Amino acid sequence: MTAGPVFRFSVSATLGLLVLAAPVGAGGAGAAGGRVAGDPGGSGGAVAAAAEPMGQGAPPGAEPAALLAAEPGVEFLASALADHHVVLLGNTHRRPELLAFEAHAVEALAGSGLVTHLGLEIASDQQEALDRFLATGKGLDRIEVAPAIDHPAFRDLLEAIRPLSRPGGGTVEVVALDRPWRSVREGTRDGHMATRIAGEIEGRPGARMLVLVGNNHTLRDFPWRWGGSARFIPGELSRLRPDLKVVSIHECVETGPASGLRADLHARLPPGPGPWAVRFDAHLGDLDDDSVSHLNAAPGVTPGMIQDAVIFFGATPPPVLAAAPAPSLTIGGADADGSPP
Repeated sequence: MTAGPVFRFSVSATLGLLVLAAPVGAGGAGAAGGRVAGDPGGSGGAVAAAAEPMGQGAPPGAEPAALLAAEPGVEFLASALADHHVVLLGNTHRRPELLAFEAHAVEALAGSGLVTHLGLEIASDQQEALDRFLATGKGLDRIEVAPAIDHPAFRDLLEAIRPLSRPGGGTVEVVALDRPWRSVREGTRDGHMATRIAGEIEGRPGARMLVLVGNNHTLRDFPWRWGGSARFIPGELSRLRPDLKVVSIHECVETGPASGLRADLHARLPPGPGPWAVRFDAHLGDLDDDSVSHLNAAPGVTPGMIQDAVIFFGATPPPVLAAAPAPSLTIGGADADGSPP
């Protein structure tokens, strides 16, 4: 089997340049009806090797779609961390290309001082085992991870963040967020994770936490089709700490025939595998994405009411990431104490 292509993610711009555009989630974090999510259920299935490159999705003879204002994925996360206390990055579980991107992003952001805490979808009763591994490099296989999440690439992510962690000699607090599996009567998983997030950054004005969880956990509150409403980490955080600025970002991999949100991104992003980050704003916020329907959301819920942005990987995302030096990023627009404005 031929090895997959090697792809480098690099960050060349300073944050001062990145924030020339409106900050992620600007204009009322937590406001009702202001957010929309795309493909929150993930993009399962094999990557379509024969799909067209991005930016070339218009049919023959059609007017080319206007390209969207997009930023490289790591740079986008940097700007989000500068303007928010908590950045929720939602992924599809067991996707090696997404886990590899996350490992690189954490390395780049930690090396530039942009992330102080990293939250993981690991049961909180595994914190001791996690800290032991981070400190010694031993016992990786003793950390219990939910079968739906566990994957060799997830273990590789833990290996990659070890030297960045405080127990491993770095600067990042790595936090196991999830509810212990045996504590089924102790509230919801999202409530448990929100409580852990709020507790970790309590009393730390300069704290910025990057949270790596499944896409559904990053959704903002939305009404169910049959009445009532769904509440995930953003809604729970809003209840616990309404003062926190939280942004929700969805990772999306192009798979199979493009439709809904993926079709629009496919046609309107620059060519190449990306990843490209796009804010849900006037360009994408009015999409009636078919992937929202699987949530059983009420009619009218579209991909801008329940998430803030999407990081999109093209038809042939790289299975291997080459090591790259951590970029030099300058924090701009922060308060004097280092906290997001």
